[in-house]
Amino acid sequence: KQLVIADTLSRVQLNDKIFNDDNVYETPTDLCLFATASPTRWEELAKFTKDDPELDDHVERLTKYAKKLQDVFKRRQQESLSNLDNLFHIAHADAIQLMKIEEDRMFLQHQRGPGRPGQLGGVDKKLTDKEERARLRAVKEENRRIKYVSALTS
Repeated sequence: KQLVIADTLSRVQLNDKIFNDDNVYETPTDLCLFATASPTRWEELAKFTKDDPELDDHVERLTKYAKKLQDVFKRRQQESLSNLDNLFHIAHADAIQLMKIEEDRMFLQHQRGPGRPGQLGGVDKKLTDKEERARLRAVKEENRRIKYVSALTS
């Protein structure tokens, strides 16, 4: 009986250490120990303290406190997951004004929104070369037509 009570009290103290105002948890080991505090342990403790009203009140307060800490843990975990998307949103404060390429400006504005909406890739060299060759062919064809028309009229 005393071992179960001592174990439960140590877990509550550990939970208090985990959820101080500065840190969510201090070490991964502390977090693993916190995760092992199961509701069955609280039920087992309640069986031993049924006859002692003062101890029962204390255990009830500890149970409520532990549930509150679990809620805080879940909330902070959700906050950290939501902040993970914004972890690498790093840019100079005047980056948009300093950028000269409009496509880069649009990309940065798009990236400053929530989540990871897109990515910036390199220029497709093969496609640009192909487009350039097609443009040069069209220019040559137009020059050939102009020469042909001028030869017919002279």
